[in-house]
Amino acid sequence: MPTEEVRALFAEGCLQHHRPRPGQDIDAARRAYADAFDAWLTDTVATARAEGLRDAERHLARDGWISWATALPPPEDTLR
Repeated sequence: MPTEEVRALFAEGCLQHHRPRPGQDIDAARRAYADAFDAWLTDTVATARAEGLRDAERHLARDGWISWATALPPPEDTLR
């Protein structure tokens, strides 16, 4: 599970990339993105470890989650 700081940075990056609409519940969008990141990271690290990748977390932090973040839907879709 990533730290709260990593969760917050990820969520802010998603919000900057998708630029939420005025009046949208930004805190709910932040939580949704952070929760989505937790689920993705937990699953992906488990898969990487099962496949024998050493230092799976470091590999994912370097290569994986940044490209994944840009593929996320805008906040209004995440909150549905």
